[in-house]
Amino acid sequence: MVKNMQLGKYPCKIYKDEQANKIIVWFVDAQKMELPDRVYEKLKIEKPDISYAMVVIGISDWNRELSPWQAPAVFGEEAFAGEGIYLQKWLKEEGMAKILQQLELQKKNVELFVGGYSLAGLFALWLLSETDLFQGAVSCSGSLWYPGWMEYAKTHLPQKESQIYLSLGKKEEKVRNAILSTIGDCTRELYHLYRKTKEVQEVVLEWNDGNHFTNIEERMVKGFLWLLRNSVTVQNHEQLRLSP
Repeated sequence: MVKNMQLGKYPCKIYKDEQANKIIVWFVDAQKMELPDRVYEKLKIEKPDISYAMVVIGISDWNRELSPWQAPAVFGEEAFAGEGIYLQKWLKEEGMAKILQQLELQKKNVELFVGGYSLAGLFALWLLSETDLFQGAVSCSGSLWYPGWMEYAKTHLPQKESQIYLSLGKKEEKVRNAILSTIGDCTRELYHLYRKTKEVQEVVLEWNDGNHFTNIEERMVKGFLWLLRNSVTVQNHEQLRLSP
């Protein structure tokens, strides 16, 4: 089943398999709602026996709606408005209830996961620390360079035992922008922080070829497969964790 709909002010796309007991909530640019179609198709090809639901939430103003707190512009002139709190509040107070209603599922019978790319990846990790809604997260090329994030992460751990998938392109830290170039060190530091905490049941860091905009679909597919417990994707944890 694939269904387009509006939940509150957010355009949404829902994919559901029969007997689904795992739900992935994925934040995507509202202008790129075709991306999940391709990811869903690839997931079914890679692992057709996985049964799950995927709920894609379209975000119209990326820097405004997904930023956890206010921060100055890092590239260009657009600052971060820090209005992610409103999306978080909507999910907690009504959004997740509406999603479960549309899926005809009850929270006690499902596992909920959250994922995103770039700033949406950071937002997914932030939700793990701010709410107890989710059992795990995928953060692909997450904006862990975000001003104040690492200080926040050290004092705000996930609220429940979680599975966390981190990934980054090998060229992403090789940029001239002084803030963006910290992404490699921030990602490594966060990975090691999560490895040492009891609130994180399992965490993996996978390095991919290319820069921030390379093979986005493939990176999300790998992250979601891992989160859905696909053993092929993480056949060598230590190699993934320690390189480069």
